[in-house]
Amino acid sequence: MTRIITLLLSTILLQFSTQFALAKAPSPTGLSGPTIAWWCYASEGGVGPFDTNTMIGLAEKYDAYVELPPFNLIPNIQDAGISISCLVPEVPDLPPFTLSIGNPEEREMMLTSLKQAIDVASDKDIPMVICFTGNKDLNQSIQQQFKKLVTEYKKLAAYAESKDVKLVLEPLNNNRFLGAMG
Repeated sequence: MTRIITLLLSTILLQFSTQFALAKAPSPTGLSGPTIAWWCYASEGGVGPFDTNTMIGLAEKYDAYVELPPFNLIPNIQDAGISISCLVPEVPDLPPFTLSIGNPEEREMMLTSLKQAIDVASDKDIPMVICFTGNKDLNQSIQQQFKKLVTEYKKLAAYAESKDVKLVLEPLNNNRFLGAMG
């Protein structure tokens, strides 16, 4: 029963978001139309009720982009003629939005993961990669961490630009990063 309700709600949400997206003008990225966020709807690598083939079928039905798929599924999606709007870095065993390049202990892992996502996006003709501020590092001041974020993202933006990929900074976990200031 729970699966049926989840499936029904997911389908309604998808139809609503598709109708809303179709009414919008093209974005500055050049993309227009609906996008299906992989992790929201996919049972494989996500929290939703749909398998890969169902997700591809929904994207075909609604003439939608797919965003944030796992790298290993990119060929399946693109072979079906579905465009992918953006990727997110893949970090083993962790959601990428919890890690910060402002944190010295996480910096190299995040920089490597972000560069890998940029390279994959460039190779597969995917226009954007989403990156995050991550959680606050309790061992350094907010100012120190923020300064490092800015420094590293400037370098990453130049790298992404050289690969014709746009970085999209999503300030997820901003309240945790800013701590008392947020």
